[in-house]
Amino acid sequence: ETLSITTGKAQTLYLDEKDRELVKDKRVVILDDVISTGSTLQGMRLIMGKAGANVVAEAAILTEGERAKWANVIALGHLPIWINGNKHE
Repeated sequence: ETLSITTGKAQTLYLDEKDRELVKDKRVVILDDVISTGSTLQGMRLIMGKAGANVVAEAAILTEGERAKWANVIALGHLPIWINGNKHE
């Protein structure tokens, strides 16, 4: 379970038995639309590990917040966060 920044509510991540077999002993890429806090990414790492997958890359369309925090994520762009009119990267 992870907290969604989009909805502000908890979300549960699932990988059913059929899909678990598809990723077992395979090289996989975790791909998300926007990575803000990293909670979904962390949850997917855990799920892939339990399924026996080998995560070879992590990617997103955009990252958000502290740029250095996402140095290992392949992304098309980065969104800064504005707090009280100040840009935070």
